Amino acid sequence: MRIHHSIYALLVNVVATQTLFAGVTITGTRIIFPAQQNSITIQLNNPSDQPALIQAWLDDGDANDIPDADRIPFILTPPLTRIEAQKGQMIRLIAKETDQLPQDRESLYWFNILDIPATTVMQDENNQENSHKENQEENKLQVSIRSRIKVFYRPKKLKASPEKAYETLGFNYSSAQQLLHISNPSPYFINFSDLTFNPQSEKTAYSETLMLAPFSQQSIRLPDAMHLKQVKYSLINDFGGTLAFEKHIESTP
Repeated sequence: MRIHHSIYALLVNVVATQTLFAGVTITGTRIIFPAQQNSITIQLNNPSDQPALIQAWLDDGDANDIPDADRIPFILTPPLTRIEAQKGQMIRLIAKETDQLPQDRESLYWFNILDIPATTVMQDENNQENSHKENQEENKLQVSIRSRIKVFYRPKKLKASPEKAYETLGFNYSSAQQLLHISNPSPYFINFSDLTFNPQSEKTAYSETLMLAPFSQQSIRLPDAMHLKQVKYSLINDFGGTLAFEKHIESTP
């Protein structure tokens, strides 16, 4: 089931203009889909005291686009579900055409939910003249901010393990260009939780989100006055935890 763009635009507008509702949550911070499994389940929980209607879908990287079903090699069921107050719901993710994905590296998709909580209608039977105004104020669609987490499709027999991949990150500093080059020679996506330059002295933190795709490199421009000698960083593992590392930096002109 696909969300029509007009409906999605309406819901986004409601998120921006109406009272927000802290509702349904996703268990975990990321989803790993091993190639040897035909399907996996995603746990949703509604800790609030109101029921919620949940719309779920996958996207392939553009948060502002809801792709057609033929662009996503998975089936998500149910795409629309009601979760009662203080209850949970399992969403099933089924492999459809994953054999067409690269088999030498991970592929990245995003799991989205939009939480549509129940509306409240307040009527004053003793004052019919005011009931319409009260309904206008109280009968509002309340929508929580959309939740969106990464889905990593992991092919069989990738070289090394994710833990080994964390240790293969390469750092090279070009003093002339004031650029730090970070290379990921592994078949895994590498997600940084934090990155600090010269942690023993300057302790300058990198403030941008940083994720390296498999077999890729990214360059970070440093302040002109900085002479980089060391970095301290944390990487996010499959379970959402972090692993800390420190490395001395190789410098080139």
